[in-house]
Amino acid sequence: MYGNSMAPTINEGDILNVSTQQNPQRFDIVVFANSTDTPEYNVKRIIGLPGEKVEIIDGDILINGEIITEPYLREEIQGKTIPKYQNEFEVPPMSYFVLGDNRTNTSDSRNCFASNPDELRACEKNELSYYIEGENIVGVVTNH
Repeated sequence: MYGNSMAPTINEGDILNVSTQQNPQRFDIVVFANSTDTPEYNVKRIIGLPGEKVEIIDGDILINGEIITEPYLREEIQGKTIPKYQNEFEVPPMSYFVLGDNRTNTSDSRNCFASNPDELRACEKNELSYYIEGENIVGVVTNH
C-alpha cells in the first residue's frame, strides 16, 4: 500500500490480501482502477451504494437520511467529515461513493479523486465524477 489515505486502518507499506470474488458492501475496503484504461489503483472504503443518497451534514455522513457510525475512524476525526464542493450526492446505478479513512488527507468521492489544481477546478465545475464505477473495482480487501 502506498500513501496514508486509509490510515490508521491500512498504513503505507502494508501488504493487502484482495479477494476478486466481489459483491461489495457498505464499509468494505476496495481496490479500484482510476479508469478502465489506466493501471493505477486506489484503495478506499465504500460508503454509498448504488441508488443511495449520501449527505455530509455538520460533519456526519447520512445515508438516505440516517446518520451512519464509523468506528474505524480515529476518534479525533469521528463526526468531522468535511464536504469539498457539495454535501449531497445521489449515487448512480452500478457506482459507489467511497472515502478514505484518513479524512483530512485523502482524495476521494468528495473531490472527484482530484490530485492537482486542474482536476480540482474540473470537479468544482461538475466536469469529473464523484463516484467509482463497479466495473473498475478490482477486489475487496480481506485483511484489515
